[in-house]
Amino acid sequence: MSLFLVFIQRNLAFSQEKTPIIIAGLVKDDTGAIAFAQITIVNAIDTLAQKQVSSNTDGVFSFTMAPGDYFLKIAAFGRHNYQSAVFKVQDTPLKMVLPAITLSPSSQQLNEVVVKGQSNPFEVRNGKLVFNVSKSITAPGSSALELLRKTPGVALDQNEQLLMKGSAVSTVLIDGKATYLSPAQLSAMLKGMSATNIDRIEVSDVPTAEFDAAGSSGVINIITKKSIKTGYALDFTTKIAKGVYFLNGHNVSGNIKTNKFNIFGNLGYDYRPVLSERSGTQLRVLNNESLLYQRTINDNMTSNYYSYKVGADYYLNKNAELGFVYNGYIDDWRRNASGPTVILKDNNPQSIVKNQNSLKEPYYNNGFNINYSLKLDTFGSTLKGNADYVSYLNNSDGFIANSWTDFNGNEVQPYQQLNFHQPSNISIKSLKGDYNLMRKKLNVKTGLKFADVTIDNNFRYDSLINNNLEFAPSLSDNFVYNEKITAAYLSTEKKWAKTTLNAGLRLEFTQTDANSINTGIRNKRNYLNLFPSITLENKLDEDNRIGFSISRRINRPVYSSLNPVRYFSDKYAYYEGNPNLRPELAWVTALTYTFKENYIATLTYNRSSNFISQSAVLNDETGILVTSNINFKNRSRLNLLLINSFDVFAFWKTNNSIDVGYNKYPLQQKEGFKNVSKVAVDLRTTNNFTLTNDLFAELSANYTSPTLNGVYVHKHYFSVDAGVKRNLLNNRLTINLNATDIFRTIRYQGYTITNLANNQYSTKPDTRRLNLSLVYHLGGKLNKSKSQHTEEQERL
Repeated sequence: MSLFLVFIQRNLAFSQEKTPIIIAGLVKDDTGAIAFAQITIVNAIDTLAQKQVSSNTDGVFSFTMAPGDYFLKIAAFGRHNYQSAVFKVQDTPLKMVLPAITLSPSSQQLNEVVVKGQSNPFEVRNGKLVFNVSKSITAPGSSALELLRKTPGVALDQNEQLLMKGSAVSTVLIDGKATYLSPAQLSAMLKGMSATNIDRIEVSDVPTAEFDAAGSSGVINIITKKSIKTGYALDFTTKIAKGVYFLNGHNVSGNIKTNKFNIFGNLGYDYRPVLSERSGTQLRVLNNESLLYQRTINDNMTSNYYSYKVGADYYLNKNAELGFVYNGYIDDWRRNASGPTVILKDNNPQSIVKNQNSLKEPYYNNGFNINYSLKLDTFGSTLKGNADYVSYLNNSDGFIANSWTDFNGNEVQPYQQLNFHQPSNISIKSLKGDYNLMRKKLNVKTGLKFADVTIDNNFRYDSLINNNLEFAPSLSDNFVYNEKITAAYLSTEKKWAKTTLNAGLRLEFTQTDANSINTGIRNKRNYLNLFPSITLENKLDEDNRIGFSISRRINRPVYSSLNPVRYFSDKYAYYEGNPNLRPELAWVTALTYTFKENYIATLTYNRSSNFISQSAVLNDETGILVTSNINFKNRSRLNLLLINSFDVFAFWKTNNSIDVGYNKYPLQQKEGFKNVSKVAVDLRTTNNFTLTNDLFAELSANYTSPTLNGVYVHKHYFSVDAGVKRNLLNNRLTINLNATDIFRTIRYQGYTITNLANNQYSTKPDTRRLNLSLVYHLGGKLNKSKSQHTEEQERL
């Protein structure tokens, strides 16, 4: 530690002796300053771009550069591109102010930029696949879960839970912070979250060492909107939609920013009643007789989703900033499901079980963040600190019931009912500090993090016996989980003329205590892991760029998957947690090629040990299907993602992606383990049309081939979306009309490939909808949200 402090002091001293030259300027047109112009400073000798910045809201930009000969390239919306004459930067003065630069308007350039802005929903930034939600015409009226379904490499399973590159998604962030919810709870929350307030979705295969190591299949980060422009900005949004039922949502987002502070917030409400039709067949053997169970369930779900956020940034001086953010939501989620299970023998109906499942499950989330940032020198070195406290409260109440009769109405078994009560509390406390040392072509980052997560889930079952509800201790459980993660990392980034190298090492010490009080099962684990990472990027020329990265990753088990309590879906099926799950470790390697930013190819290879995925086993004694998560020995996954974007005509631009994946791992059968493998293909196309200067249209479609996940093969599905957008009142008012899953072709279907169980399922979700949204804007521009990354919260 003492050597590290000496290193910092020596470099700080160096920065004071070798202050670079500041180059500043102004970009404007005949009407005033031009905000968000892209300014690139180029070395006049080798014509290589050195740095790129954007002008601020006053049109001002600045660089810090070493002495030399340079020229500028400038591009701005609706203006001709500009290139300056060569100018010389000398040792003195310390600040060089360039003459104001005036750009001329270009109507042709305006149309081209509009098309590009509407037509590039997907791009690659710093090794991340980015879905620019604001550029998608069919996004308004959608939920966050539906947006993720449109993201290359992301899919949904039979329970509408997220899959990514052939495995369950373990890390989903919202503004850099994880949800700490079970997959089912996460899915319910994302269904209630409107696309209105989402700026973009980032998908990262190989994060660098400064980020938490969780997420072997990748990390998804949902970035919400927030204004950063001086003055005020306010957006009012209202929407209605018609699927099986009418849906509606309303949101207001805004901020007030001065030179001293920035206050921001949003308030939203979404009402989402949906109907999902579920059916399935299960082949079982009872008393040496083969029976086929055919089950049909109509799932009526309703969500009243209230979201709220408020925050403030206070600028202590030109170098120091103190911030506070409060995030919260209430999701009043309810479910009523009913339907029959028909039991057949030799294809002849024998009896019928009428099922009912009722659930009230409100979620309450409160998150608090305090952050501090200090600029240390003119190179951009910073010292940052974050303190977070997050709490989730979930009170689930409901019952499952069934009545079993033959087809003559004679009772086979008495009416059965099982009531449950599940209060669940999650608390997360986190502290994190980062030091970032920046020099001309060297960037060194280091930091420490500590997180403490406690989960208390008290699941009580009461069974109906002789018309009285009696406590069922064999089914009930109080599960208490505690996890502490202590982490440290060191990351260096070195830049040459055309090459950038990032190398890092992250150390994580994990302490877990999973205590199932009722069953007496308690697992304590302490383990130390090292996570190296290397990323190398080379700019071959102005049009071609290639990158390589390798990193070690970890998937810690989802907390709900460790809880041995049973979650019944009906009389014949339940999910049971596995307290013996071990963390999954993986090496992830990626190779990326980019041509003119419009053609992107990414090849990813993932080799995992203790791969965590779904299992399904039929209990021969009871005939009940038991699903769980287990550790498979290993898994190999190879993915090729191709993205291209080009102009078909001047008014028509298309963006297409092909994701091809090969999945292989050993699967347990009755006779032992046997390797299973499958190739899967995901095809997506988005076509944008500029009809007039303020009228746009979009047509998109996607096809997902059969995929392999644990003991299941999920069958193919496809969908088509379309929409139009019109800007009015000088772009103050935006009207959007779109239709999703026009032909209602989305079906989540699949079957087991293990002879330990024979199960098929089919789900027909409520995805065909007509959506109308209105957005009215006042003041400045709402931009992306400022994220306070808390790495320990990146695990669910």
